[in-house]
Amino acid sequence: MKYYVPMVRGVKYGDLGDFLRAQNQQLTDRRRTIWAIMCSGEGQLTAGQITEKARRRDPDIDRATVDRALNLFADMGSVLQTPTELEKEPRWEIVNRGEHFHLTCELCGAIRHHTGVLAEKVRDHLAERYAFSATHMDLQVFGVCQRCGSGLES
Repeated sequence: MKYYVPMVRGVKYGDLGDFLRAQNQQLTDRRRTIWAIMCSGEGQLTAGQITEKARRRDPDIDRATVDRALNLFADMGSVLQTPTELEKEPRWEIVNRGEHFHLTCELCGAIRHHTGVLAEKVRDHLAERYAFSATHMDLQVFGVCQRCGSGLES
């Protein structure tokens, strides 16, 4: 099975193995496992969560291996860390899965993605108003999610 890397540093899409080799890196089974977990569609995951999922596939994968792989992927520009104020551990996600906002609940710490035209409008506003060409955006909005807010009075 091939795992594809999103647009990174001007390269649109490509096979993970080809991408790593272009960076003078090897595609190991463990890197493939970690990348597959990142691509699983579960959204942002902590390194601890990734390690737990990876151990289900390969019991010999340890946290240091996951950390090294995530840092390598980050250095290559294919993943990024999203720090959270409510959790000790930052979350990781694949870069360029489409522009979106991170909606972070200040009560439970849940992070949801909001996609739509707002990110494009922000990009356009920055270009028109400030002559600033955004290459990528990481917008984090804090508030209260629907689940936590349902117990709050209006």
